Amino acid sequence: MTFPESPSSEEEKNLSLEALPLMDRHKLQLGRRLGHLATGSLMGLTYLMVLNHQQVIYLLGAISCIVYLLEQIRINYPELQDFFAPITRLFFRAEEQLKESAAIPYVMGVLLCIITFPKESAIIGILTLAICDPLSAIVGISFGRKKIMGHKTWEGSLAFFTFSALISYFILSTQLHLSMGQNILISILTALCSSFMEILPIRIDDNLTIPLFTSLFSLIFLTLFR
Repeated sequence: MTFPESPSSEEEKNLSLEALPLMDRHKLQLGRRLGHLATGSLMGLTYLMVLNHQQVIYLLGAISCIVYLLEQIRINYPELQDFFAPITRLFFRAEEQLKESAAIPYVMGVLLCIITFPKESAIIGILTLAICDPLSAIVGISFGRKKIMGHKTWEGSLAFFTFSALISYFILSTQLHLSMGQNILISILTALCSSFMEILPIRIDDNLTIPLFTSLFSLIFLTLFR
């Protein structure tokens, strides 16, 4: 008498994946976008108005450790899937269900900006990631008609550039003693370069590339035109 073989752990994972309602990156995913915007904005504004450099590094370091630990538990203990399901169904894409999600590069990108760059440039990078990335995706998916490269659209990129320039101008005008002309020039150049990098099909998570490149461009133009 033979018995059917029990499914392997890999088969169990595939069955579990099939049972989940999966999100595609080309859909609006409004909950994910708003969560992205809210968490990043909170981090950036906390650094801007509440905590000093050392305090925010301790806080983000602790958050990074917690996020990484929870992700490893979620991935390696499929029997706990029901516990994580309310979060994964709302915020995770299909390809993230059984591997590390974008939450890890997200918190790492924010932390690396704070560690590496001066406060003003770091906050510009963090808020650009938090606000421009989700809003440009919403605009591109909802109203985008003209493709630039891959799934990127002119409409989404224009939204990214506009919000990026506004963020840069706001931070520079409130934190540094620059002329209006300097603020406008640095903001436009930073937004242009950041928008160009966002379009490129770089095979690195944009939660890392957007804040780091934006902070770098901001620092370069501040050094040149300050």
